[in-house]
Amino acid sequence: MTAPSDVLVPSVGTTTIHTLPTSNPAGTSDTVALPFQGVTGGIPVPVTNVAGTALIGKVGIDQTTIGATNGITEVGSTNWAITQVSVLTTNTSVVASRAGRQGVTVTNLGTVAVWLGATGVGATTGALLPGILGASKTIYFTGAVFGISPGGPQTVSVEELY
Repeated sequence: MTAPSDVLVPSVGTTTIHTLPTSNPAGTSDTVALPFQGVTGGIPVPVTNVAGTALIGKVGIDQTTIGATNGITEVGSTNWAITQVSVLTTNTSVVASRAGRQGVTVTNLGTVAVWLGATGVGATTGALLPGILGASKTIYFTGAVFGISPGGPQTVSVEELY
């Protein structure tokens, strides 16, 4: 092992200069135990850091206040609106546009397929909501959502988070 002959090593409450061996023949061990915080006599000792007393400087981070400088934000929506809409064989409004909407989930309450999209949606231009009881599709969109059900009227549940 090759190391500088003098290394500054902080000890608890003092600073001591220890001389390290400049070589270590194979199969032999060093007899110098360096006192580091967390090590006593060469034996590791668990160290508990109290908040604000980090080993390298102090860092004050508020990890509990929403909107603090740490970037914590609330997850979830303030409002949840649920309605049921009968989607017809013609273009039908499922939910109006809403600024600030986080998403809308449309759930099929029957067995007839529904296509979802913007105004004028058709069976060849919309996103399929399968004709399976309980099938659902979540749309992350603030604009109006329309539907069409070419196989006959179909009721859907609409859950809006905003």
